[in-house]
Amino acid sequence: MDENMLLQIKNLHVGYKTHMGISHVLNGVHLEVHKGERIGVIGESGSGKTTTMKSILRILPSNAIIKKGEILYNGKDVLKMSEKELLEIRRKKISMIFQDPTSALNPLFKVGQLMEDIIKYSYKLEGDEAKEMALKALKDAALPDPERVYDSYPFQLSGGMRQRVCIALALIGERELIIADEPTTNLDVTIKAQVLKLLGKMVRERNVGWIFVSQALGAVQENVDRVYVLYAGNIVEWGPAGKVFSNPLHPYTQKLFECVPKLTGKKFAKGIRGRIPNYFSPPSGCRFHPRCDFVMPVCKKELPKPVEVEHEHFVACYNYRR
Repeated sequence: MDENMLLQIKNLHVGYKTHMGISHVLNGVHLEVHKGERIGVIGESGSGKTTTMKSILRILPSNAIIKKGEILYNGKDVLKMSEKELLEIRRKKISMIFQDPTSALNPLFKVGQLMEDIIKYSYKLEGDEAKEMALKALKDAALPDPERVYDSYPFQLSGGMRQRVCIALALIGERELIIADEPTTNLDVTIKAQVLKLLGKMVRERNVGWIFVSQALGAVQENVDRVYVLYAGNIVEWGPAGKVFSNPLHPYTQKLFECVPKLTGKKFAKGIRGRIPNYFSPPSGCRFHPRCDFVMPVCKKELPKPVEVEHEHFVACYNYRR
């Protein structure tokens, strides 16, 4: 195994059991993160991004069904870990920043108490030592007046400050991997830029692996080394961010990029016809074929295997078969 490999997701299939039956969401997802590497995951809402991220920490809802696959963290399969091993990883190794900072913070506790509980639980520190560690994390997250924030309830802080508190919580201690799931969704434009700049700076300084999940394509392009394109539970394209954004290969990736408004005003942003498939009865073969302009008969029968079109740039599409 590559000693520099931090995380590997292999052939992950996940569904949800509901009163309507079983929804087949993830359909063989694969993803790799090396130590200190910044990874982006992009795709429409409902593509399975959050399901993939929650699978890494095994925090899926109780009706989730992991049908098959592996999630290897430092060579050990998370899906086969004991509860004790899993708790150790959640405490000290992997942290996750969620979309909504308001729901991520308990409104009944002050920020300081939330942080000290995590520090006590994870690092067995209490009293002045725990407070000092918490204040340092708040200061590292560029929060003005850390003492005031420490003594505030979440509702007394702005959205941007609450999100930075979540970042501080995620960066307590020596983390190896940070999962940021749409961390700027509920923030205004100026705060988004500040939060992303802060996250990028801290990730680089600490040489931490980072998975950045977002629909903000420009932010992903600027802040990651490699990018994965996820559509309806399938990774359809991946490679270095510069190559994927300058030369999108999969028809879905091309359509996704066309949806971005152009600042020149010469062209209107285009939408993608159709919608994400029904996961209770997903289409056979390539799941994008009902919306694809280049569909062929084979696309409807079999899921295409990935092809390396240029160095480290892969696409799963029959238009590139050899």
